Amino acid sequence: EEIRTIASMVRRYSGKNPNYEIYLSTLDGFQNWKTMEQVLQIITKEFNKVKVKVPLRFLATSRFAFLASQEDPNIFKRWHEKYNIVSVGIGVDGANRESWEKVRKGHNNLDEIQVVLKSLQTARIIPEALMIIGIPGEKPEVTLESIEFCKVLSTEGIKIRPYLMHLDSPGSPGFSIEPYINNFNLFSQMDYGTVPSKLSHSDPKQRLFLTEQYLYLIDWLNENNPHGCPTQPLLLTEEGKHEDRIFAEIWNELMPVDR
Repeated sequence: EEIRTIASMVRRYSGKNPNYEIYLSTLDGFQNWKTMEQVLQIITKEFNKVKVKVPLRFLATSRFAFLASQEDPNIFKRWHEKYNIVSVGIGVDGANRESWEKVRKGHNNLDEIQVVLKSLQTARIIPEALMIIGIPGEKPEVTLESIEFCKVLSTEGIKIRPYLMHLDSPGSPGFSIEPYINNFNLFSQMDYGTVPSKLSHSDPKQRLFLTEQYLYLIDWLNENNPHGCPTQPLLLTEEGKHEDRIFAEIWNELMPVDR
């Protein structure tokens, strides 16, 4: 009933050639894939009734995507052709075991990641590699390894969404509200698209290094990745000179929404 209501509203406001991309907010579309397919059937049925085309996107872990494809080798192709799944974001988040353990992604496996990304491509689904780099205290060579992995995936036509790790963001273990009590604007520094701040990365040398590498990676992807780079950096509005903060506010307003 809710989906039927949404479909009728989209039909009312989407114009003569309704094509409305929907982002499914499930954290893992393949974890319970049989139940998910029932949901996709309902979405497709209700939107077809009102003649609205809905490209669908969602997130998934490489592990559950891999397991689903092992259980049903035709799942990616079927979901694309029957339910118009056009893009799946896979949480890659680094290129080695050390990085994955620190971000609680110990289930990640490099071989499975590459198999899943390639299988999605073969099914004509755009695979998006969500790449979180720059863990606080991380060695420069580990960061550079993740960046090089982004370049490797780019040569294979994978869409890359790079972000910077913020371990002390709300909801994470050890998070404290104290720094924000008198200035809630500081929450913007916890955005994964924001360049490093004193709150997110206390080491000034790492902050400078990560800022340079993050901006470099975004520029490189815009020039070399077939999909460009959908992630655009947000600047700090609570640090630096007054004119720099004003510029940052204007810059952030102009950045396309990516969250």
